[in-house]
Amino acid sequence: SDQASSGFGISVSTAGDVNGDGFSDVIVGAHLFSGDEVDAGAVFLYLGSADGLNTSSSWTGQGDQVDAWFGRSVATAGDINGDGYSDVVVGACLNGNGQYQEGAAFCFFGSASGPGSAPNWSAEINHESALFGTSVATAGDVNGDGFADVIVGAPGYSNSEISEGAAFLYFGSSSGLGASPVWTAESQQWGAEFGASVSTAGDVNGDGFSDVLVGAPRHDNFTSDEGRAFLYLGSPAALSQSPGWSADSNNAASEFGWSVASAGDVNADGYSDVIVSAWLFDNGETNEGRAYVYLGSENGLGLSPAWTAEGNQADARFGSSVASAGDINGDGYSDVIVGEEAFSDEDTQEGRALVYFGSAAGLSSSAAWTAEGDQYMAYFGRSVATAGDVNGDGYSDVIVGAYGYDHGQSDEGRAFLYLGSPAGLSLSAAWTAEGDCDSAFFATSVATAGDVNRDGYSDVIVGAARYTNGQPAEGRALLYLGSATGLGSTHAWAMEGNQGMAWLGISVGTAGDVNGDGYSDVIVGASLYNGGQSGEGRAFVYLGSPGGLGLTPAWTADGDQVDAQLGGSVATAGDVNGDGYSDVIVGAEYYDAGQTNEGRAFLYLGSSTGLNLTPAWTAESDQTWALFGSRVATAGDVNGDGYSDVIVGARIFDNPEDMEGRVFLYYGNGGAGLRLNPIQRRFNHIAATDHLGLSGSTTSFGLTGRGRTPFGTGWIKMQWEVKPLGTPFDGTVTGESDWLEGGPTGVSFTDQVESLAPGTVYHWRARFLYHPATTPFQPFSRWVSPFANGWQEGDFRTVAVAPIANAGPDQTVKEMLGVALIGFGSSDPNGDTLTYHWIQLSGTPVILAGSEAPIAAFTAPWLPSRASQILTFQLTVSDGVHFASDQVAVTVTPHTFLDVTPNHIFYPYVEQIVARSITAGCGTELYCVDNPVTRAQMAVFLLKAKYGASYTPPAATGTFTDVPAGYWARTWVEQFAREGITAGCGPTTFCPDSVVTRAQMAIFLLKAKHGTSYVPPAATGLFTDVPAGHWARTWIEQLARESITAGCSATTYCPDNPVTRGQMAVFLSRTFGF
Repeated sequence: SDQASSGFGISVSTAGDVNGDGFSDVIVGAHLFSGDEVDAGAVFLYLGSADGLNTSSSWTGQGDQVDAWFGRSVATAGDINGDGYSDVVVGACLNGNGQYQEGAAFCFFGSASGPGSAPNWSAEINHESALFGTSVATAGDVNGDGFADVIVGAPGYSNSEISEGAAFLYFGSSSGLGASPVWTAESQQWGAEFGASVSTAGDVNGDGFSDVLVGAPRHDNFTSDEGRAFLYLGSPAALSQSPGWSADSNNAASEFGWSVASAGDVNADGYSDVIVSAWLFDNGETNEGRAYVYLGSENGLGLSPAWTAEGNQADARFGSSVASAGDINGDGYSDVIVGEEAFSDEDTQEGRALVYFGSAAGLSSSAAWTAEGDQYMAYFGRSVATAGDVNGDGYSDVIVGAYGYDHGQSDEGRAFLYLGSPAGLSLSAAWTAEGDCDSAFFATSVATAGDVNRDGYSDVIVGAARYTNGQPAEGRALLYLGSATGLGSTHAWAMEGNQGMAWLGISVGTAGDVNGDGYSDVIVGASLYNGGQSGEGRAFVYLGSPGGLGLTPAWTADGDQVDAQLGGSVATAGDVNGDGYSDVIVGAEYYDAGQTNEGRAFLYLGSSTGLNLTPAWTAESDQTWALFGSRVATAGDVNGDGYSDVIVGARIFDNPEDMEGRVFLYYGNGGAGLRLNPIQRRFNHIAATDHLGLSGSTTSFGLTGRGRTPFGTGWIKMQWEVKPLGTPFDGTVTGESDWLEGGPTGVSFTDQVESLAPGTVYHWRARFLYHPATTPFQPFSRWVSPFANGWQEGDFRTVAVAPIANAGPDQTVKEMLGVALIGFGSSDPNGDTLTYHWIQLSGTPVILAGSEAPIAAFTAPWLPSRASQILTFQLTVSDGVHFASDQVAVTVTPHTFLDVTPNHIFYPYVEQIVARSITAGCGTELYCVDNPVTRAQMAVFLLKAKYGASYTPPAATGTFTDVPAGYWARTWVEQFAREGITAGCGPTTFCPDSVVTRAQMAIFLLKAKHGTSYVPPAATGLFTDVPAGHWARTWIEQLARESITAGCSATTYCPDNPVTRGQMAVFLSRTFGF
């Protein structure tokens, strides 16, 4: 300061980057500096540069009042008006303006030339001896509006207590700081001097909002003047205590919330969506049922559903279960599946499941796929779920339960798995499993289990709630492991209730990775389990490992109340507090907590040692008989803040309709945070990549996020850590973006992560790095990752260096004819042995013979309406590690001739020669199957069969007198003779219109096939009507030996009978191998 006793250095701080040159600047206070007024105080700004700080100040501000102590505190204010320049705030704690030593604070805006000479904002509190401005600081951006805010301390403030102190918060905006504080806090203790120091705390809980810290150096707790520091807005939380969203059906007794689930991201906007059902909804049909999808956004879930669908059949119970189907067809949009357990078609209450595809516009209005139970009271669709990707092909698969299915045992139940592909779900189940026990109700619940053994394939878990094995209705849960060929035919793990009427398996699901070891864990509910209280219920968690699931539960929780039925619904909650460990949520729908059967939901947090034994959060309905917790699920991340949210159903909640039901959404981390939108995308960013989906590249994937600094505006870059499944995160940054300037609303990052290994499952997390010049108090954000997993679980798969699948060219065939699908064109670049797997994707279902071989065969379906149909088939080949698929379309057309229908004995042979254009029939849509064949016709038929339909014989020369110029078959007849197949019927005649006998046909066919020099072997007497000495005996017997004919009976040939057009089709097809 170059002035004695000026107090230069009483306060020092970064100033941020006041002139926007990319270098941080500093500010220094000299509270006793005397300019025009004694001890008025001053502040000095020193600019940063590539060479460091300038040695002389570039700007000075001074107090204008004796003993004001301007500069007693100095700090950066951040960028309070969003113009891209850091601003500074200065305190003058003894400034008086009507009140003695009330104090004041001043803000100077930054600009390209630095701060101005006069303050752009000032504040005082009109309170004597408050010492307002003793401490000043940026508060960061505490309300998430993109503008930095400031906090000012007044340790001498007295309200209910003398010198208790206070702190005051002022919001920034495009026009600067507000004139009045938006928040104040006091110590409520005499002489505590709360506000003697204030500071931003950064973003201590990672919710995107800045938090603040206030010091009270003379606060008394257990000892006098020991002091205390207070943090505001910064404690990590599990879930918000009050719901951030709720919805109901406004339809009495519809039981809205009967089933609730994350819908994934059906429109790929980066926000999770939810699906809810009201399975007894009435809208023209009683109890037809309805499903609703609500879209996520920066502001959370929409108030109105973006999509609905109904059963349109009385008592069908559409919405018996709802779930995300994952991304079945790999288009980057999540799809949903809906069960309709009591749907009746050919069988009463057989049930069905329906899949609706996602798109940029949301869900399709009509189902893209349906499947039915095809059995009386099978209740197919009572449970539906994504199965994950059980065969590792990058497409999500689905599992459907039919708990009433009979197959050897009554109501044993069956689960059905359908595989995803680019064309959607397979028409027939690729896998089934059954309860093998009367009334087991196998598939009461079905779910993905995640990847319990970390082999890169999703596994599934199935509950059989009433399974009996020593204890009646004890229940059972079974695990089936995924692999390159799909799910195992037998279960790899099973657990029973071992207690009568426990109903273990009434609900099952993945728990995520609750202990962060990289193996998915599972959670199983037993709603009637007795652990000391009758019907209290219990939930069990079993940990994954290289060997699969453990045999004993690693964690249990009980209802601890008679008939609470805890475990009736269980689910992963995702990672609600952002610590990298999956959490779980459990419902107890009959729990009493002030209201009879109001219900309760419990959240248990994961950690390195597994789930906590006590719930971190509970919620209730506060309404009698609401059955809150009847369904619980992760909602995904509906507001894009990087924390998982949860959804809870109360299926008979009244509001105002009786038993209409209601669902409640609770935000992760204690409330709605600011959006970060961490999204994995295809390598070229044309679409999102769903959970465990394909990146579209062998070596890269796309990554997007929304970055913003918790201090308003500033420079930001995105960093990421990407590791193969099984390699834990260690904090090593594997890539980063360029610096981008974030405005008040932040900035979007779109990056491509390179140098990955082909055919590998990866997990990833990302964070945002803040430039020290604009965000000096916090270097980076928390790590964020996809909501669906714990940090150590798999997120996506790169495309493998795969074999090449070739399902052959598209085909056109006639109905009811045999078809061969030929995959011999498939190959492996490494020369590895391939396995083959054919499935049908569309069209009337057919039975595939040789579905695991290079060639598969089937019979084309009948077309009763004579309308053509396209059947689509997919061939998947594997070298044992990698997979490749190809599709082939088979167009089935109706039979050609009205007189040769598919059930006619000559049908396949006639269609074969027509397909080769050997004949077009005898008239419009007629073949004249029983008409005899003339010698001229035979000449044409044989030559076309031998040389192809495009063959044209040479010009005629007049060989036969009875085949004059202009005769329709003259060239064919003469070529027939020229090739030595016949010499005619006389020296100069051919007898073109004479009928061909069966004996003549034998010679014609064998000479055409083997050549004119061919001589058949000696006869042995095969036919009684072709005796020794018959002129064609050796030819006829050779025709039979070559299986071209079997005669006209077991022992006769009928050599003199005319050859009909139908017989001719058979002879030609067999002779030439059609």
